[in-house]
Amino acid sequence: MAHLYYDSGLIGASIKPGKTLTLTGEEARHAVTVARLRAGEQVYLGDTDGRIATVQVTKVLPGKNPLFHAEVLSVRTVTKHPVELVLAQALVKGGRDEMAVQQSTEFGVNQILPWRAQRSVVQWQDCAKVDKMLTKWQKITREASKQSLRARVPKVHKLHSPKQLAQLAADEHTLVLVLDPWQNLRLSNELVGLGEAGLKHYSRIVFAIGPEGGITESELQLFADHGARAVTVGETVLRSASAAAAALAVCNLALGVW
Repeated sequence: MAHLYYDSGLIGASIKPGKTLTLTGEEARHAVTVARLRAGEQVYLGDTDGRIATVQVTKVLPGKNPLFHAEVLSVRTVTKHPVELVLAQALVKGGRDEMAVQQSTEFGVNQILPWRAQRSVVQWQDCAKVDKMLTKWQKITREASKQSLRARVPKVHKLHSPKQLAQLAADEHTLVLVLDPWQNLRLSNELVGLGEAGLKHYSRIVFAIGPEGGITESELQLFADHGARAVTVGETVLRSASAAAAALAVCNLALGVW
């Protein structure tokens, strides 16, 4: 199994094959003590923003502050898709919002916006707790990106209110799709109707996922007033932990990514 480690400081624009790199810190600790990295193995090193180097480990130094040396074999830059996929995930109890963040990262989301829905049991009222949870979500995206061998790590933004989320739809280059199981319009029909060329008119497609209790009528009206479109994935009701992944899968097909 291939392993990917991130270090934005090592993988710069000037990196060339033949250069020797030294990875230290938490990433090196995981590689040496958890993954049991050995000299001669090949792994990937990424900068979290599109550049990945394939390297061969030349020396491993375990101990209190483990590190390893590696020679760069090749470097590639992954082209960024012109349409960014954004998950607007409502706060949900039981860690299901964290599951949604993890799965959406694996399915190729580029940005994540947490939002406080009216029916969110979890509210994150305390500023210190907000900062702590945002940091946790960012850690989840980083680990899921490594597992998926992604060249880029999604950015987790500040906590949004329903109004702030709705205002995103006012931008003509942002398509906001609100997932609600009680709608008649299918997500697949909406995306197919726009077509791949039509979708590329947008620089961002935002998928707004509500809490387990659903999105309220007043929130749906607020989103509609700003130009967002309410859609359903299918006939069944998906939990918030899986709705994002399902929507992203449909969108990746429509965009020709998959």
